[in-house]
Amino acid sequence: MTTPKILNALQQYHHQLTRSKRILAIKKSLGIDTESEDQVSLSQEGIKRELIAKLSKEIVNNLLTAKKQPRLVKEIKQELEKEFDKKLLFEFNPKEKSIRVRREDKEELDVIEQEKIIKRLWDLTYNKINSTLST
Repeated sequence: MTTPKILNALQQYHHQLTRSKRILAIKKSLGIDTESEDQVSLSQEGIKRELIAKLSKEIVNNLLTAKKQPRLVKEIKQELEKEFDKKLLFEFNPKEKSIRVRREDKEELDVIEQEKIIKRLWDLTYNKINSTLST
């Protein structure tokens, strides 16, 4: 292998490792126990709620980490932007292990507004998935 190919391979590995660490940190910051997720025994309604919660977490992860977002993620983001009347950027801060919300012009929002947006993000995501599974 030539040096540029080795460097490219290492760079690709670094990107994959960074994304995996980011997703794991997001899961930890959201209180997701990654080791015991599959060991839950629940009723039908409990299974549905657990499925909705897992899908919601995946959608939020996509909103934070994916460069190309699935249609459902785009719809949820558009609905949030319409409700809050501003274009939003979502970032995960690995040092603080928290989600940061900014305006599209990179201006940071105050903490209270960020919390409202994140709570609404979870509510919209949960409701969207629940309605999809119920139909």
